[in-house]
Amino acid sequence: MQTDVTGGEPSGREPAVPPRWRTILALGLTGMAAVVVWGFAVRGRTGEMAVVIWLDQHHAPVLDAVTSAISWAVQPPRAILICALLAGVIAWSTGLASTGLGFGLAWGLAWGSCFLVKLLVNRPRPDWALLDHHVTGPERDPSFPSGHVSYVSTAVAVLLLITGPGRRRVWVGIIGILATLAMAGTRVYVGVHYPSDAMAGLVYGLCAGAVMYIAVAAVATRTELTGRTDRAAAPALARLHGRGAL
Repeated sequence: MQTDVTGGEPSGREPAVPPRWRTILALGLTGMAAVVVWGFAVRGRTGEMAVVIWLDQHHAPVLDAVTSAISWAVQPPRAILICALLAGVIAWSTGLASTGLGFGLAWGLAWGSCFLVKLLVNRPRPDWALLDHHVTGPERDPSFPSGHVSYVSTAVAVLLLITGPGRRRVWVGIIGILATLAMAGTRVYVGVHYPSDAMAGLVYGLCAGAVMYIAVAAVATRTELTGRTDRAAAPALARLHGRGAL
């Protein structure tokens, strides 16, 4: 028997990743792999250009301003600053620096892995020459999946995992999905992504965010490697077992 890492009475050592989290982990890895397969399936297809052109022909000044601002806000290094600020807020609100750090690490790792998928799939961007309204400048990196959309959906996934069950989690989910859909629509509207890029970014971010947060917390505990729980990682383990949630 070992002492409960959350300060309670002695208890049996809990696994680094509880069964319910292993299910999420398996689903997340499957989703990430499915997005890669999806990317290769659509890599050479340009039929969705018709949607991009239709949106380009129905621009409005207000939407131009809003979508331009949204796209600008999530460009590096501003995206990194937003991540750091939100991680700080989470650490402050929970009283656990490790929770904020875990959030930031998982967000960064998931977002970074999205760019690896971009390079692997290497889908060209929509043809900029076919568009009349250039709200933003052209983007040169591969198109699939959308990094901007993945950035937002990754944050949503991790926030859902660290938020305790109840009304607050419901609101996090509702607001998060609306924000992700708004980003998806924005990226197609400004002509830098196909619709499938945006939807793949949504799916990939949700899956990768969950996978990376669980992985970060599990590695931090080191229980599977050493047969003991590192007390410095106790908050991360508590999160995995549903205690001390946001």
